[in-house]
Amino acid sequence: MAPRSPRMGSRMRPCVQPLTSRAASLKGTRLSQASTRAHAPSRARATSTTVSELGLFDFIGGDLIRPNIGTFMEDLEENLALAVYAPLEGGFEGRFVTSVSRAGYQILNLNARGLGDVEAYLTKVHGTRPPHLGRQPIQRFYEPGLANTILEAKGPGKEKGVCIWIGDGQVLSKLELSYLSSLTVENPNFKVVVERGPAREFKW
Repeated sequence: MAPRSPRMGSRMRPCVQPLTSRAASLKGTRLSQASTRAHAPSRARATSTTVSELGLFDFIGGDLIRPNIGTFMEDLEENLALAVYAPLEGGFEGRFVTSVSRAGYQILNLNARGLGDVEAYLTKVHGTRPPHLGRQPIQRFYEPGLANTILEAKGPGKEKGVCIWIGDGQVLSKLELSYLSSLTVENPNFKVVVERGPAREFKW
């Protein structure tokens, strides 16, 4: 009997292939796709850069270093009604509102959205219907014009009159804007400032 070969007597071990050879044999699988992607050269994306011109006013704020508050007050008292444009981030118009208040005007700050009948809300007796919330009966109350009420009850140091400052004035129609302009002519105690839209700096 022929002697047994030591190779046959030993336990058979599975043939282990390297990862690269197995990846080559498994075509169409995720492993081969991943290895192919890993060794594929990366394509450089074309990028475009837009350069915008920035000035000193974009970092500091035009109304902080530009002495135009006095000019604003002169134009307001001369024209009686102004349309202003302010940056969308807010805060720029607040310094002008404060200057108007210091000049002796009572500020009536309103928003044009949901204002309703501008003439009736400011100067005439108009009806209001508060929400009943399902418990109170539906009623209608009548109130006098808000601008006339504030003009009659203005505090000390507000002898010049009332400044009606209206935000979101871009929703007002031309008829409503013409009424606000005529209101200041009929009663010089009223001044009107309407915010008409955005701008890079505060202007009127």
